[in-house]
Amino acid sequence: FRCVRCGQGGHIKALLSHIHANDVIIPEYINDGKFTKKKYKTYKITYNEPLEDYIQEYVKSRLQTDIIPEELNIISTNVLKKVVSNVAEEFGQQPIFNECVSFLSYRNRKIISRVLNNDKFRYYIYTLSEGSDYYVIKNTRKYTEYKKHNTVVIAEGTFDIANQYIHNFIDIPKDSIYMCASNQAFTYAYKLARSLALSYNPNLIILADQDIESETYNKMCKKYNIKHMKIYKNRLGKDFG
Repeated sequence: FRCVRCGQGGHIKALLSHIHANDVIIPEYINDGKFTKKKYKTYKITYNEPLEDYIQEYVKSRLQTDIIPEELNIISTNVLKKVVSNVAEEFGQQPIFNECVSFLSYRNRKIISRVLNNDKFRYYIYTLSEGSDYYVIKNTRKYTEYKKHNTVVIAEGTFDIANQYIHNFIDIPKDSIYMCASNQAFTYAYKLARSLALSYNPNLIILADQDIESETYNKMCKKYNIKHMKIYKNRLGKDFG
């Protein structure tokens, strides 16, 4: 089993034991584990350290805000260094940049960093554990209210989606699901979006870069039988970030 909200998973026997459903009979082929999928772990991170001054200055200036919301899941460079060092034995040495703004992904499997002082790298994605993962703003919602609109907003980059979340340029309910699909991997991000929305066909809003043809999204729409999708582009710039 796998919970689409918290990311926990494992053998169905563990779940049944946890909820004290001991009278449920498990078919033998499931009990043997022949059809179980690989379980990916979620990396635990304590990131309550304050952000360095240069991060605060950069984010506030770029997003034109006086306050950096905690739900943006930005971690300090000091925390980044500790985390990357801890996983070095499993995933090898990953480069550490002296100045970067780092966003923690939904299941803590990746860190998406905007590098500020390196000509070779503009963005770098750190691996903390196996499995795909995407950046999702951890805003709160009541699902009874959320189900009235079922809105999921997907942008290309972390600053694109953060900018929309803070300023609401496009009139979108505040409790919508906000996420980004790094490197234009919208098809894979959409799978996570459906699980978070607990809906096979959420109302999808795409914040697209100017250089991406609308046909790219139309193909995705046909492939996944998406019934509700709107595409927005920034008339004044390349993107929304």
